[in-house]
Amino acid sequence: MTGAHRFALALALLCIAPLASAREPEDSLTFRADHLDADPKLGHITLEGNVVLRYGRYRLTGDRLEIVVADGAITFNGNGRVALCPCANPPFTLAFRFGRLSRTGDITLRFPRLELFRAPILGLPWLWLRAPEKPGLLPPIVALRGADGLLIGAGIHLPWRGEGSAIRSLDLTAAGLTRGGVEVGASLHTPSSTARITFDRVQGNRLALEARGSITTSSFAGIAWDADAIRGDRARSGTIDLAAASAPFDHAAAETALRAPGPLTALFAGGFVARAQRGDGAAAAGPRASASLGGRLGSLGTWEAGANGLVLAGARMESPLPIGRASLGAEINGRPGPFALHLAVFGRALAAGRTSPLPNPLQLDATASARLGIELPLLRSFGAARGEGPLLHWIAPAIEIGGMGAVQRGDLFRPLFAKVAPAAALALGGVSTALGRYAGPSVRLSLRAGMIASKPSPAAALALARLTADAPFAAATVDVAATSGTAAGATLIAHTRLGTARGPAVLLDIAAEGGDDPRAARSIESIAGAAPSAELSAFAGPGTTLGAGVALPFPAVLRTTLHADVDLHTARWLAVTGHSEYRHPCGCLSVGLGGAYRIGRKGLDLALSLDLAPSLRAALLR
Repeated sequence: MTGAHRFALALALLCIAPLASAREPEDSLTFRADHLDADPKLGHITLEGNVVLRYGRYRLTGDRLEIVVADGAITFNGNGRVALCPCANPPFTLAFRFGRLSRTGDITLRFPRLELFRAPILGLPWLWLRAPEKPGLLPPIVALRGADGLLIGAGIHLPWRGEGSAIRSLDLTAAGLTRGGVEVGASLHTPSSTARITFDRVQGNRLALEARGSITTSSFAGIAWDADAIRGDRARSGTIDLAAASAPFDHAAAETALRAPGPLTALFAGGFVARAQRGDGAAAAGPRASASLGGRLGSLGTWEAGANGLVLAGARMESPLPIGRASLGAEINGRPGPFALHLAVFGRALAAGRTSPLPNPLQLDATASARLGIELPLLRSFGAARGEGPLLHWIAPAIEIGGMGAVQRGDLFRPLFAKVAPAAALALGGVSTALGRYAGPSVRLSLRAGMIASKPSPAAALALARLTADAPFAAATVDVAATSGTAAGATLIAHTRLGTARGPAVLLDIAAEGGDDPRAARSIESIAGAAPSAELSAFAGPGTTLGAGVALPFPAVLRTTLHADVDLHTARWLAVTGHSEYRHPCGCLSVGLGGAYRIGRKGLDLALSLDLAPSLRAALLR
């Protein structure tokens, strides 16, 4: 190892934070030895033979240690080892001849020697480990960023205690690339908020921001904010995660809300929103205000009404764009005899006005729908072994009828139901069935089929299906929607797991759209009020993507995951990711190596992570 490498590693180990226990008393001191000599007046203690001394989360061992307790600190002298956790056989230890432990949890060592499973790795002239509420250096940054080269850097941890003695922290990092380029970042963690911002310049610029949090000012008022944006000409090519790189929009919002006391549920809010296409798309932003009101309809159901207004303005907009939205709806649920009755009526309108010379300055998109459904739930119970809940089989045949109307004026909004006439009627029949134990594994299947009629378009068939399964060794969620006629199309999304949630498992994900108009299946299906997974809205056109992964925890302290995504329509790899992490059983060490390859980036991305207090850091930031 060269002198430069030794110096870099020494800096990385100099002030790693946090390292002190937040659960044990700061002055907790226990020891064990074959022989003890003590001078209480001088606070001097000599321990000999199989010495084991614990102070907070530190564990000191040796054959002979001389200890002096004074001024709220412990000074120790002798040939011994200190572990950064209380477990008996830690992977990392520091051999020492002299050191000092402060009441705050700081520890300083003279001429320590870093050992891995008792094998010496590195000797240092001096080492200072900081307490969690004190500033310190973070573990070094080592990562391979594809064709951009090797990323090497460091960071500083700046914590403080706030209200209720909870720890807040600000982490600042800076790194450089061997082929030219820099990356700087900042992360803020508090009990009610998180924020992370990263800027890198590598033959272009990229700024990534992710923040969310809230502040409750009283039992009736609060402030919340949320932001997810990646800006710059390298927004997509410089982002390693495929899902983040392919997201269509950047957004940011901050809002304060007031809940009015009383028998009705009333909420008033006001704030600011911003939105733009991800990357370097033009941004539009403006103020927003909203109000909602709701309540009960006796013992049968509920009602709700809402309205909000927004004014958007941007550098590329000819004039500010005011947008208004209003909605009104009610639901009634009753049980006439053995049947279950459900009635829903809902209407919404979205309007905008522009001063620009459009053929129709008033833009309007409005819909109204009503739905009536009745089902006959049947339940059968089967015997169970002693100490287990009974096996239940639930089946509910159902019939639904509905109608909707849609009005659109202008060309600002895409029609809500592009393939549906201004008025349409819907009839559905189906069955839901579930088999499982109470609060245990279950399998549920829902099948619905029917017709939608509208003039002058011919009638079209509609089919919906949803399957969910939850068991200790398997799980699945499958959603399907399909239509025929002029709105022919189909969508499918499936997530499956074969194996336990924390043990070895095989994961399989499928997402597909097909037909003349695959999105029409979802838009028509929404009239029925039983939309499949919201993830279906992420697909922009026909095609099929397949994702397969495997999780291998072997042994219990080592977990490896591999995952690959492929576009079956174009026969191209979309992304391949993998991660392997070793975590010591007592939680004193975590070492991980992750890799990724994705379409749109050149080369392979690799990252090494090191954490000498993973369980403690998770507890402090929770």
